[in-house]
Amino acid sequence: MNFLESQIVKLQKKLETTHKETDEVNRSRLNTLSQEYEMFRMLLEERILEMQKRFTHTTNIPVALRKALTKNELNLKILISNMSLAALFGKLQEHELELARLEQHE
Repeated sequence: MNFLESQIVKLQKKLETTHKETDEVNRSRLNTLSQEYEMFRMLLEERILEMQKRFTHTTNIPVALRKALTKNELNLKILISNMSLAALFGKLQEHELELARLEQHE
């Protein structure tokens, strides 16, 4: 094997190693972000706009790493991250009653 061939082989091995390491780093980062997403909750005394910025940041990075979240996943996460399911159903019932009250007054 001549000098040029040996350099090409070394370069190929380096590229393979770099690609493998990049995949491992992306996989690790995606796992970390998935945990952040799963644990996402609105903070005490946090304003909606602040929460929206955190949520957008948390959900945009996985997209950059080629793991897109569906609109349904995002909507559900926001709904259940801010309150318990019982509180959510309570709010929906309140809204339903308010709509019925408004219809009666029309």
